[in-house]
Amino acid sequence: MIRKVQVWIIAEDQVLLLKVIEKRGGGWHPVTANVDEGEELLDCAKREVREETGIKEVSGTWLPIDYSFEYDGKWGRAKEQVFALRLKAMPSKIKIDSSEHTDYQWVKIEQADAALGFKPQKEALEKVKCTLSKI
Repeated sequence: MIRKVQVWIIAEDQVLLLKVIEKRGGGWHPVTANVDEGEELLDCAKREVREETGIKEVSGTWLPIDYSFEYDGKWGRAKEQVFALRLKAMPSKIKIDSSEHTDYQWVKIEQADAALGFKPQKEALEKVKCTLSKI
């Protein structure tokens, strides 16, 4: 089974969404990635936030999100673990990788599910909002 992570980046009352290139399926998504062999899930989440956005992990706090899901994708069965990074402040710039993404947007957390195309992402966002409401 392929191991994956999904990371919701939160600043103020907004979440960061990345526009995936059409070749990889298109649409707006949080940070997602395959976990490397021998890599811990949280280490992968931290690495991918850095690689896909340029955000340094010291800029925020990792929140525990008790949610994962399985699905059948292009490359086989996958299990995706959800994480959230709550930033101390809104970053002035996001550095996207043009080989994976074409754009980014900050969206009010209460309106973000309208931009999402997959039910598990919408469910993950609800778990993130629930976690935030308890802080």
